[in-house]
Amino acid sequence: MLHPFDDYPIHQVGQPLLDTALAHPNTFDRYFFNGYSPSGDVFFALAFGLYPGRQVIDAGFNVLRSGEQVGVIASGRIPLDRTATSVGPISIEIVEPMRTLRIVVEESNGVAAELLFTARTVAVEEPPFRDMATANGATDYTRFTQFGSWAGRIVVDGEEIPVDATFRGCRDRSWGIRGVGQRVPAAPATTMGTGFWLWAPVNFDDACTHLDCMEFPDGRRKHDSGFIIPVRDNVTAPVHGGAEGLATMASMEHNVFWKKGTRWAEHASFALVAADGTREHLDFEPIARFQMGGIGYFDPEWSHGTWHGENEVIGRRLRTADVDPMSPTNFHVQNLCRVTWTSDADGHTSERVGLGTCEHVVFGPHAPSGFRGPIDVAS
Repeated sequence: MLHPFDDYPIHQVGQPLLDTALAHPNTFDRYFFNGYSPSGDVFFALAFGLYPGRQVIDAGFNVLRSGEQVGVIASGRIPLDRTATSVGPISIEIVEPMRTLRIVVEESNGVAAELLFTARTVAVEEPPFRDMATANGATDYTRFTQFGSWAGRIVVDGEEIPVDATFRGCRDRSWGIRGVGQRVPAAPATTMGTGFWLWAPVNFDDACTHLDCMEFPDGRRKHDSGFIIPVRDNVTAPVHGGAEGLATMASMEHNVFWKKGTRWAEHASFALVAADGTREHLDFEPIARFQMGGIGYFDPEWSHGTWHGENEVIGRRLRTADVDPMSPTNFHVQNLCRVTWTSDADGHTSERVGLGTCEHVVFGPHAPSGFRGPIDVAS
């Protein structure tokens, strides 16, 4: 099927752009957004994915306030034109690529939103995520992360929450192959699925920091990255590709302190280490916990890429205090954190305070965290 974009000289293979070049059922193309008020009393997130190999499109939007997450999940058949980014009550409009995007959530389950994301930084490409160990569990995808501010409004149960530029957050875009939807028929796995994942983007006034880390059960690194990204006050400046002042770190270190009886962090500290050995210290103090299952991540029924019908919409409500920490479906969270950044660059110590998220999930054993079994928790 041809699309107007086929008039641009941007093809990577000898097919129209809307054809899927990756012949794998786990092909995906996803948007993620989060945002938060400066006080941290409001947090929201959206996940929006298209799965050509499964002919599914789905999205989830959730708002956390006063300890309650309220939101909606929608799922349907993928449109032939995959630039039609709308499913159920949720839609995304690319106003200007990598600069301005609009989210609209029509009223459903007591939630509605009209939100405009405006970039504060360039879009930063993370190193590729690639693990072709098994045909069934193959991972091969790209992601970029970008920081921004918000404007608009959210309505929850009839109460309007004004959103202005003091609300900050980030977004990411990822595409390629990763585990989604129902399991692909294959021989049974010979090992238990495990994983340790950290992802921590933070907004400060004059710069942003970002890091990620994936590890094997014994603590060996599978993937990591770290960046310091300057804020772009000049909105006409390019927001993609390279950036003056963007610093890519040589390595990162983490130390997570787990809350007793859970696999949720109660405190975390990180170090971003430059090639010259300079260390940037980041101290994370959680102030709110957002359950990623509210927007479909690892949900046993409504996980991303799962077929539910032509156009299905469900509401979601949960009290975070009532969530069972022993259930693996609740291990995946984003903690909204007050973050202190201490820098010793140029021999001078400076300190900034910002707001950001520490996303983490640990499945199975992870020796550095003290998790020895498949679902044991911190003691």
